[in-house]
Amino acid sequence: MNRRALLLFTIGLVLFGTIARAQNTVYLAFGDSITEGDFDTNTSQPGYPPKLQKLLVNAGMDASVENYGLGGEQTTDGVTRIDTALALAHADILLLMEGTNDIYHGLSIETTVQDLDTMANKASDQGLSTVHATIIPFRPDARVNSDNVLTGDLNMGIRSLALARGRELADPFEVFLEQENLFETYYYSGAGDVVGHPNDDGYQLLAQIFADVLLDVDSVPPVPVSVTPADGLQNVPPKVAISVKLADFGNDIDSSSLQLLLNGEAVAAKRFTDGNVATLQYTDPDGLLGVYKLSYTAGDLASPANSVTRRVSTFTIAGTTFLQGDLDFNGRVDGYDLVLLGSRFGGHNGDGLYYIGFDINGDGVIDGEDLAILANNFGKSTF
Repeated sequence: MNRRALLLFTIGLVLFGTIARAQNTVYLAFGDSITEGDFDTNTSQPGYPPKLQKLLVNAGMDASVENYGLGGEQTTDGVTRIDTALALAHADILLLMEGTNDIYHGLSIETTVQDLDTMANKASDQGLSTVHATIIPFRPDARVNSDNVLTGDLNMGIRSLALARGRELADPFEVFLEQENLFETYYYSGAGDVVGHPNDDGYQLLAQIFADVLLDVDSVPPVPVSVTPADGLQNVPPKVAISVKLADFGNDIDSSSLQLLLNGEAVAAKRFTDGNVATLQYTDPDGLLGVYKLSYTAGDLASPANSVTRRVSTFTIAGTTFLQGDLDFNGRVDGYDLVLLGSRFGGHNGDGLYYIGFDINGDGVIDGEDLAILANNFGKSTF
């Protein structure tokens, strides 16, 4: 080979290598222990990032997913650590899922959302786009937030942030809620998990959720970005202006599918739709009384369409009274209240079993006296 041919061959190799590197997409998976892969029963490749990489490669993409998860991290720490991750990973796209530990340690939702925005902005300054992700549900036996009210509120904040900034969204929370036997099938069941981590199947599901977004597969229906009244709110005015704002991060919303439901019954809500965003509004002309479960039904224009009926809030109207023993405040003392009392029976003030809301007579112990009060009102209704 003469010198000219050798020179051209060398230039060709350099160009080929440059093109090959340019074609490779590097994803920076940033988050806490659920990104890192804690409690994954597949210990050889823990967490969703290696599983996501395999899904992307199998789909024909030249992609790598770098795992920068750190167990126990809160977003207040993540806003600093992400500088190092961005410098080391040389990534193209940030996959950002964090906030579980913020809820566990009592940080405000506003702080968490602001921290996530700061991290995404830092990524943007380095030329990366961001895919935000909602956090997965806490286990029913978690030490805090076992009812997932705070999880729902934070995830609406994350969705609102993604919508306002024009960023993509992966929605594990919505997809996980749709799974049958969620905690038995997709969550780690051993000791030591205080909030709820996926098992190998759960991490595989998490990887698929991210893969759908990155491969432009719409598998999620419209989701709530704001709800009024908020979940768990008490003393709500009888003529409260009820509102549910929805967004779809894959396709436009099918306006004909939209319904607002109170305690399972459709109401004559006003509907406002603008592409992938819709708002449902309703005020009862006569005023409400009691406890209400607020739900919506919505679908999108994907093919096949994604549709859902989802409860988003339970609220109590001011002036509503409850019988002693109505532990779930649904207006009737029934078998479910008995189950609730049984779940804490024997608890004393100061131990982990005790819950003040089930100590009906307020004597510091959940015992037979509380059971007797409940039994006296069993089968009775207040509204």
